[in-house]
Amino acid sequence: MEHFPPERWFDTINGESHLFSTHTRIVERGWSFDRHIHHNLIELNVVLEGHQHASVGSARYKQRQGDLLIIAPKQIHSYESLEADRTRFFVTHIQVPDDDFLQLLAAENEEHYTSRHPLNKRLMPIIHQLIDALYSQSFSKITIMLKLYQILDTIQQYLKSNMDGKLHAEQDHLAYQIAKHIEALVIMSQQDEQLLHADWSELIAQQLNMSRRHCHRLFKSVYGMSLRDYFMILKQQEAKRLLLTTEDSIEEIAHRIGYENVQSFSRQFTRWANCTPRDYRKLHKDEAFHLTPLQ
Repeated sequence: MEHFPPERWFDTINGESHLFSTHTRIVERGWSFDRHIHHNLIELNVVLEGHQHASVGSARYKQRQGDLLIIAPKQIHSYESLEADRTRFFVTHIQVPDDDFLQLLAAENEEHYTSRHPLNKRLMPIIHQLIDALYSQSFSKITIMLKLYQILDTIQQYLKSNMDGKLHAEQDHLAYQIAKHIEALVIMSQQDEQLLHADWSELIAQQLNMSRRHCHRLFKSVYGMSLRDYFMILKQQEAKRLLLTTEDSIEEIAHRIGYENVQSFSRQFTRWANCTPRDYRKLHKDEAFHLTPLQ
């Protein structure tokens, strides 16, 4: 008699992943993209022609043709084209509602995978199939999602195979939880400005049962920036998003991200963007905005 496994009921599995701001682009020498963070997205960036320089956290890479960058959520990064006359790249952002996968990525990701790297060799055929599917006249969402999950599965299997049986580092998990608390703080401060006047870093440390000093040191050791730096980058990005994706007044946006008056917000925003909020809205109104709202 054929052997069957014992009876078992499985929980409902929700695998809703998303591709966001997927595009190919050609840039010339001198192009740059300022530092930014995807708080909930994985970024895949492949150079198809030429080369570019990428900064991820404190690391700097020269990304040549065929090289792949995998950038985990909450990692600050930027790009420059300094030498090549023409650089063409493909980039996509993936939202994955799977904390185990995200923590595995945070703990084991090498970020820069050259064209000779084993993971690059496994992923590149699938990435090119994804690009072909996106450009196909008979565009199929099912085919796109199939390629997406093949990419994620390939990354997961490779990272797991290189763990040598060790558990995720506890400090990576805690740093991830600290970041989630900071993101929640930015959202909550839109409804309660008093939160920003409190010692919020002390509150986060208490919620995670650690000292404030340890909280600061742990976060910086994992993400290469202070709690305040992460907090301010999120506020900056949220301000830009609101300016370009809503019709809210400058004053309304100032209050939503925790400023008591529009003058203070305008001064701070000018330090961030080298232009006033009003000018930023005019200069970039026709551009695609690729940063997701805080949730």
